[in-house]
Amino acid sequence: MRSLGRWVPSRMRKRHAPMEPLTTRFDTALTHARKVYERDGDWEAVLAWLRAEGFGQAKACLATCRVLDVDLNEAKRIVTFSPTWEDRLESNAALEEALVAALEQSADAPSPDIPQRPRRYWIEFDYGDWFGPPGPVRIGVTSETVEDALTQIADRWFDGGSPPPIERLIEDVDVNQLIDDGEFPASDSRGHPVYGVPASPGIWYPWDQTETH
Repeated sequence: MRSLGRWVPSRMRKRHAPMEPLTTRFDTALTHARKVYERDGDWEAVLAWLRAEGFGQAKACLATCRVLDVDLNEAKRIVTFSPTWEDRLESNAALEEALVAALEQSADAPSPDIPQRPRRYWIEFDYGDWFGPPGPVRIGVTSETVEDALTQIADRWFDGGSPPPIERLIEDVDVNQLIDDGEFPASDSRGHPVYGVPASPGIWYPWDQTETH
């Protein structure tokens, strides 16, 4: 599986090695994409290369904004209807949210005096030796800190107590990439969304549709 965001190794599981941050790879790829486009003038070839390198539509839109110097709506149009991404025309429900997240990630880090922005966490639990109350294996939640994210999870499923050991935890997760990797579908068989609004604080997967963010 490709990197979905910044990997946070679990204290419970030491066998996983830290992954390279996606933002670092993207900055390197953006520099290369700019040079190739200035040399060849073929943006479609650049989009195909970005996808082959594992970058989703959100990062492709961000690169299009920066290199072609177009606004966000035009970048989305170029990427969405490009031959490179034509196979995704019917499955772009999460593109706008992921794009907003990508733009936020590209901004400079805030001052320590400024409150930290909410981050999208994807957390997977290990129930192998767990004897507590059952809960979801995979949970998506947006909060300012991982501690707050775990508190929300504990309150929802574990009666305020400690959740099971963490198997995997990803900060600033790319929701489009989760869908691409089959972690969950963009919608159910009736076309209804199966996740909430990752851009807003709270638990967005599994989604309790009786709650609003």
